[in-house]
Amino acid sequence: PHIRLLDPEHGSTSLANLFGLPYVIEAKSRPFDRTTLHNNWQRNGTEAFSLYTGMTGKIDDELATQAVSSILRFLTRMGIIRYYSHSGYIASVLKESDLEPIMTEAAGIFIRKAECGQEVSRGDVLAQIMKVDSGEIISEVTAPTDGIIFYADKACCLFKSFGISDNQENSSVKNLKIF
Repeated sequence: PHIRLLDPEHGSTSLANLFGLPYVIEAKSRPFDRTTLHNNWQRNGTEAFSLYTGMTGKIDDELATQAVSSILRFLTRMGIIRYYSHSGYIASVLKESDLEPIMTEAAGIFIRKAECGQEVSRGDVLAQIMKVDSGEIISEVTAPTDGIIFYADKACCLFKSFGISDNQENSSVKNLKIF
């Protein structure tokens, strides 16, 4: 889980740290973001934060509990409510542009070998791609650098060109991100 600040010049990383989550991500607005309530509040002078739990498409009870606790922790630290919880984390502040997307080169069954939060070294196998009809491993995804896995897609089936783009900056699907 992390807090995402759009256009950090409009937001405060010190306030974002009050949520007590492990990471605060500073990100530039994308065209999609310009239509969101978060962006409009921020542009009108309100401190706004997006909380990402690390799961889309379904609810993970543990991550949801951590997200709720972080909101209650923030409200307590702001003096809005009384709530007792552990102190949380001192967040690492990262720039989204420093996250390195790692793309797959083949379609097939995606077998993750590294989990979010795991430290990896350059060359470590992060995932394998298995051919659907034969079970043969046809590709390995390796770490291009030393770092920590920040995001890993939960999709188990990759279709042709999944995550592949002529211009990786514009790719809408990224399997793994490392910092």
